[in-house]
Amino acid sequence: MPTQKELVSSIKVILKSADLDTLSAKQVRKQLEKDFGCELTEHKKFIDNTLMKLLDEMESDKEEETVESGKSDKKDAKKRKASSDDSSGSDLEDQIPVKRSTSASRKRNKTDDVASLVTTSSRSCKKASTKGSKSDVKVSPELAKIIGAEVLPMSEISLRLHQEVLSRQLYEADDRRYIICDEDFKAVFKNEKVRVTALVNLCKKHVTKLEKESNPNGKKKGGMYGKKLWLSPDLADIIGFNYMSRSSVVKEMWKVIKQRGLQDPANKQFMIVEADMMPIFKLKKVKTFGMMKYLTSHMVDDGETFSYNRHYPEYDPPTEDNGTSAGS
Repeated sequence: MPTQKELVSSIKVILKSADLDTLSAKQVRKQLEKDFGCELTEHKKFIDNTLMKLLDEMESDKEEETVESGKSDKKDAKKRKASSDDSSGSDLEDQIPVKRSTSASRKRNKTDDVASLVTTSSRSCKKASTKGSKSDVKVSPELAKIIGAEVLPMSEISLRLHQEVLSRQLYEADDRRYIICDEDFKAVFKNEKVRVTALVNLCKKHVTKLEKESNPNGKKKGGMYGKKLWLSPDLADIIGFNYMSRSSVVKEMWKVIKQRGLQDPANKQFMIVEADMMPIFKLKKVKTFGMMKYLTSHMVDDGETFSYNRHYPEYDPPTEDNGTSAGS
């Protein structure tokens, strides 16, 4: 697995070339998984927090540049005004371009502030609703009237709220951190004015969780990495177990790598393959983050595929009462 330092470095590289207006935490995590060749679900919280921190830093830098630009414009205006006091009858004509330039600058700054505010508030809302954001929730009729749907995940609700704020032009003229609520928004937020970054948290009163469908077998559904599989004798002899999930296999392989000191000293992204591992990896040295492609063919659903010469202990015992090994 990659270190936190490696993850931070890779996230910075992704942000340099990404479109920040459309970038999501999920896209960043998928790109990292592609770059490192491994599942990073366990690092989801760290990746999200790091991404938010880096984006906030970039936003702060942009605001500082805007402030410095504003100060520079004011200084230039003062100099031009002072010089115009010493000039003759063409003073008025000289001041007109200055006023136009300052007005245009303000318009640009306001436009940048709006884009910056929307982006920042969207990220804040996404951060606040990260947990369970992919799960659909039921919304009240008042909120449904704004977002145009009765069932949506929180991440989509956040996005649609901000789209409506923009399309209805609800931003306060003097302070664009706030919106002036129209009748539809008043029905939901119960206020004349609401802070943009608080929209999602405030609308949660109009959101209820959907009832989960009952499972007649009483078994918890698991994903691809949570499903337990039978391991080949070659793999089972290395790990010490013969029935476990893909994610558990990866964890145990890392334990073996560390216990045996198999990481290549010259490049720790690679591992040295020992003799008992050759039937699996077929190479003397392989990349650790790509080991799953070698392990997959040694994991199957049907325990009858393999015959075992010895008994293996249980690793988080299977839910079905079908023994501890396929060969028993």
